[in-house]
Amino acid sequence: MSNKSLISKFLLAGFSDCQNCQIPIFSVFLFIYIFTVLENMTIVLLIIQNSKLWKPMYISIGNLSFLETGYINVTLPNMLFNIITGNQEISFDGCFAQLFLFVFLCAAECYLLATMAYDRYIAICLPLQYTIIM
Repeated sequence: MSNKSLISKFLLAGFSDCQNCQIPIFSVFLFIYIFTVLENMTIVLLIIQNSKLWKPMYISIGNLSFLETGYINVTLPNMLFNIITGNQEISFDGCFAQLFLFVFLCAAECYLLATMAYDRYIAICLPLQYTIIM
């Protein structure tokens, strides 16, 4: 016999203390979720539809908006579900998937921001060579 335990679920202890605050908290976070998704998808669709905006900086801003939508879709729906149902558990696999996607999107955003900084560097320091380099 060996001494080992298997963890299958985690207990989330976020907003569990105040039972009277669940509906206002849910409403605020639902509004933030809907507003953020609509705002970022509007930016992405405007950049896709307008061919004058198909320049490196606008494409980067569209990608940044798309990544932010990914951030919101990775974390907030599960949190909203946990607030409204009162279920404060998350499975180990669900937690791992959520953490993996969050870290992946964070790394992608860091690379994108570095690319945007390089784009601005080239536009300021080498303006005559900007179109060739980018």
